[in-house]
Amino acid sequence: MGCTAHELFSNFIIMAEQIKQVKIKVQSNPGEVTGAYLIPDKMQAFILLAHGAGAGMHHPFMVTLAEELNKLNIGTLRYNLPYMEAGKKFPGSPKHSIEGINAALKHVTNMVDRQTPVFLSGKSYGGRMSSHVAEQLDNGSVAGLIYYGFPLHAPGKPDIKRASHLVNIDIPMLFLQGSNDNLADQALLNQVTEELDQTTVKYYEHADHSFKRPKKITKESLIPQLAKDTSEWIDQVS
Repeated sequence: MGCTAHELFSNFIIMAEQIKQVKIKVQSNPGEVTGAYLIPDKMQAFILLAHGAGAGMHHPFMVTLAEELNKLNIGTLRYNLPYMEAGKKFPGSPKHSIEGINAALKHVTNMVDRQTPVFLSGKSYGGRMSSHVAEQLDNGSVAGLIYYGFPLHAPGKPDIKRASHLVNIDIPMLFLQGSNDNLADQALLNQVTEELDQTTVKYYEHADHSFKRPKKITKESLIPQLAKDTSEWIDQVS
């Protein structure tokens, strides 16, 4: 039986009350970035969600992923990187994105109970920039790193240079990848990850870099499965 109009409205109010909009200070232009916390009633873990290069924190993928993780008792912070907040189309210097992720991590550290494991993550570019932050960590503040489509190389230009620093990361890593991702040749990604400790890789058949599959195969979204696989991995490494 479906929900009544009153029940739907009540659920919307509850969700709205769970989302907390914040401003996070950064040194780069524009001086602060927007973020949105989504906190479940019984939080088991917390994930920072950095967006992809061409779409900010309000992209449907980011919003839906946060909502699906919330159902599994995982809190999230979606946030804009400085260039996106400033209205720019391209990331520019990585140092500003790395600074933004560090600022978001500091904000979360001050907000979340110290007993709750915190994970860095990101869609595509956001995940790659998060890996540079993880490379520099030495204080045990982060329990792991999750890539929602690691962009190993540019489309049609297979290479592994973007992954050269991953050997310096000493926390567990989860790679969730589409098998038809044109930014991550499967053989090359396997080559990279086989050399890494504490690393799990999962491929989604027929999925592209956006985790979309051909409609002739299925119209079902993969985002709930991404959230489920994330939750199960967190249970294993926490």
